[in-house]
Amino acid sequence: MKINKEDTTYSNSMAFKLLQEMTNYSRYLRRKAERMEELNRLAVMYIHEGKITDTKQIDCARSWFNHSDLEPYEIFEKIFNN
Repeated sequence: MKINKEDTTYSNSMAFKLLQEMTNYSRYLRRKAERMEELNRLAVMYIHEGKITDTKQIDCARSWFNHSDLEPYEIFEKIFNN
């Protein structure tokens, strides 16, 4: 399919939709990376505070991260409450 410059602004064009998908995916990845950075930051803090004392707690946090949309602080709340 041929593309012309107007396709980038015409919301019904295939090119526009493909570009929008790329934008949406990059936003998703950015958000996921920010969540992981926060999870890591909190893990280090909790290790220093003595709240995390076993690697199983970090494994559990990573599992919650990968299988939920919980915020990092919510993940650790779940881990500490069990």
